[in-house]
Amino acid sequence: MKLGFFSLITPEYSVEEILEPAKRWGFEGIEWRIAAPGQPRVGDVNFWTGSRCSIDPARLHEELPRVVQQAHAAGLASPSICPYSTCGDLKELDRIFGIAAESGVKLVRVSADRYDRTRSYNEQFETMRRGAAQVAALAHRHGVRACMLQHARTLVPSASACRRLVDGLDPRDFGLYLDVGHFVCEGYEDFGIVVDLLRDYIAEIHLRNGWLDSEGQSESGFTAHTPRWGALDRGNVNLGLLAETLGAANWNGWLMLEDFSARPTEQRMTEGIAVMHRMVALAATRTPAATATPAATVTLPL
Repeated sequence: MKLGFFSLITPEYSVEEILEPAKRWGFEGIEWRIAAPGQPRVGDVNFWTGSRCSIDPARLHEELPRVVQQAHAAGLASPSICPYSTCGDLKELDRIFGIAAESGVKLVRVSADRYDRTRSYNEQFETMRRGAAQVAALAHRHGVRACMLQHARTLVPSASACRRLVDGLDPRDFGLYLDVGHFVCEGYEDFGIVVDLLRDYIAEIHLRNGWLDSEGQSESGFTAHTPRWGALDRGNVNLGLLAETLGAANWNGWLMLEDFSARPTEQRMTEGIAVMHRMVALAATRTPAATATPAATVTLPL
């Protein structure tokens, strides 16, 4: 497995400034966020609206090749980019896929549609599924791999929903990113089921951890819950079970750190990669080669 992180979680660095610390922390690659860069507020961890470590989509054609080349020169891979386009944004995805291909980036995230509770889920899902087939064809034409992100509060919050989406699509053209932190919020299934259902489609696994906090009451008078994000090894996601499952499946894709806890970046990154190395080591003990019974210990009947 290869170890990287999503540039969104290093908001105070620019895309140029992040390269040296990324190598120092020990990462092998970076997934680049495609969004207008912001300006972090002093003293505040401001990931989504204040991240400098983003590439402006309006300047993607000139910025992405440069960033990829600079990362490569620093010894870092750029396996993937993360725009925020959905299957309905075919014209924009056509542009992004072309730029990614020219820049040597193979994986491009596609955002899942949000679930609208006022409409039929099945109708929404079928619309997105038809769009996914079009996106897969577009990705094939450009020679990249579109990857839908499994995400809470969307039409694909679980592995089973993701499996329905990709059924019949070539995994070389259309893959999946699993965000295991979101299983805390919605859609949890045993990691054995998850990997068995989606094995050929899983391009990346985004790692975060957390829990649900009770927070007052909803409008209906029942307890409301809000996700809280903590250190990678502190939360309800069983990363040990995930590592064992990936090892048994001999999965060898990218693990991407996505620690959104409100702690200093240096602490989040150094602690996070240490946990990721523990996961890789545990996975290695569960690979078919590691668990095979040595021939010398097999007792044959007389």
